[in-house]
Amino acid sequence: LKLCSHVLSLRGRPCARTSAASMAAETAAAAEAAAADADLADAAESGDEPGPPPPAPPPRERPAKDAKWELSDWGLFYRTETRVQRERGTYRRLTYAVAGKEVTFLKPIDGEGTNLMHGDFARKLSPSEEALTTWILKHLRSFANKRVLVLGAGLGLAGMAVAACSEATCVDMTDGDPEVVGTLRASLELNEGCFGSTTLSVQQLYWKETGKSLDDPYDIIIAADVVYLEEFHAALLGTAGRSIKQGGLFVMIASKRNGSLDKFITLARNSFPRTIVSDDYDADVSKAIRRSAKCFPIMLRMLVPKAEKLPESVLKMCEESKHRLLERKKEEERITRRENMRREQFQELNGKMAALRGVRLEAETEAAAATMAEEAAAAA
Repeated sequence: LKLCSHVLSLRGRPCARTSAASMAAETAAAAEAAAADADLADAAESGDEPGPPPPAPPPRERPAKDAKWELSDWGLFYRTETRVQRERGTYRRLTYAVAGKEVTFLKPIDGEGTNLMHGDFARKLSPSEEALTTWILKHLRSFANKRVLVLGAGLGLAGMAVAACSEATCVDMTDGDPEVVGTLRASLELNEGCFGSTTLSVQQLYWKETGKSLDDPYDIIIAADVVYLEEFHAALLGTAGRSIKQGGLFVMIASKRNGSLDKFITLARNSFPRTIVSDDYDADVSKAIRRSAKCFPIMLRMLVPKAEKLPESVLKMCEESKHRLLERKKEEERITRRENMRREQFQELNGKMAALRGVRLEAETEAAAATMAEEAAAAA
């Protein structure tokens, strides 16, 4: 036991020979991660398609202050777990270590919190949720001063990680299930004071295929495992399309289930032509979860190109064309007015002629009657 304890205490501790090399490797990896963040931010602004980001230092770090930390369901984070009894039922209280900070959320086990609209919470946290959170923590610069929308927030790990670790302006976590929204709000209370200047909110949101675009759209939309029900694909894309701004980025991670993800990708390319599908977006995810597994998370990055200013020559041609169209419309209106005037004059003339014919006919009738009366009198 003493030997095992000694070996475990030495795990991850570099020896004197390799400390310099390890430090150099860590520095290079950090530089690569920063470059990947910059590339992604530039792509979100310009609409260019970024390639897969290079490997970056994993966000999984065991907190030193507590010995009760254990690996998460998919081995990408360290976490602690306790069971708590609340008014609405029994919950698992999960605390995840994310980039040197901690976020806590509740997962209902029994009681009212498990009465969901579309099935129950899985026994494990979604692999897509952990993969999305891992990707977020390696691209925190992309979220700085951005408005972030979380669709189908679920238990809220990814949304709370953005709010706690980045400098996002606001993070709005949404879900259509009222029970999920209630659990999210309870989890939010457990993290009071953990989000710095970032505003984190929880809202109930039903997806719709059509509707009015938001007055204040979002820079980034994130979602995990929200396409397993095919009947909601069009509504999800409609909601995302109305909620995102030009130059924005929609990042979604989902597992392949019964072909639902492939069908969503086909439909998504109609709404977001610049859709990038990748399964090698993160080395840590590929190492923790086998790519051959059915639950392996696939990433979709849907880019909304930023509106570009047209050249002056094109703008001049557009103005000239617009001017010609206006002149043509005015000429058509003048011709229409002349034709209407002629039609009215013709109708008026016809009316006068009809009145004259009536007067003439009446005079002729009276004259004929007088003649007949005279002839009758002469005959008598």
